[in-house]
Formats: sequence, structure tokens, C-alpha cells
Amino acid sequence: MEEEIEFLEYIYRTTKSNQESILRLLKEIDVDENLSQILKAQLIEYKKILNSSKKMIERRKEKVDDISILTKLATYMGVKLNITDKDDMSSVAKMLIQGSTVTINQIVQKLQEYSIKSKYIHNLTNRLIAIEKNNIKNLEKFS
Repeated sequence: MEEEIEFLEYIYRTTKSNQESILRLLKEIDVDENLSQILKAQLIEYKKILNSSKKMIERRKEKVDDISILTKLATYMGVKLNITDKDDMSSVAKMLIQGSTVTINQIVQKLQEYSIKSKYIHNLTNRLIAIEKNNIKNLEKFS
């Protein structure tokens, strides 16, 4: 059960960081309307994952910790440093594609490290991976 909680917390923190990145990005640059719609759809999907992972953690009698201020600051700086041209939607899309790719790879790696037996956690994990793959597909139109 401890591994399940750790894994769920990882899913929660990763999704929350991705959500924060998109929110920061939407505040920092003037995103074109098509890309803005894609990003807002991503936020909706991330919120679903956050809610599901939070409920699963709480069912296991654990309190959900939000991401730290340091993580939020790192997210803010990451967006600032990685956007080479605020007017170039291609560079924005490339940064987001890279983020989704890293998320997929890290989740797969973490899943191999833990012996998760819960089909609900596997379903949640598969949903998040599918969301990230869909994000990549949608963002490739801009890169």
C-alpha cells in the first residue's frame, strides 16, 4: 500500500507541475487562439487526473500534499528559460512536446520500479499517458 501511495503522489505532483507550467505559459505569452484551445483542453484533462489521484490517495487515508513553492518557482523559471521566442508558437509547442515526452518516460520508468497491483492505479496511469500522447499529437501541428 505504501508503494501505491508513493506512486499516486508522484502522479499527482507530476500532473500538478504540468498544470502549473501551462498556467504560467498562458500568463507569460500571447498564445495564438488554436494553441490556447489545446492548452485549455490539457488543463481540463489534468484537473481530472488530479482529482482522481487525490481521491485515491485520500482513500488510502493519506493527506495530499500540494507541490512545494520551490517546485512552483522551478516551473516558473523553466517556462521563462525555455521559451526562446515568445511569438514563435513552434518553440512553445516544442517545449510542451518535450515536457509531455519526459512525463511519459518518467511514468513508465516509475511504474516499472513499483509493484502496483491496483487496476485503478494502472487505469489512472494509462489515462495520463494517453493524455500526454494526445497532447504531443495536437502540439505537433505547431512544431
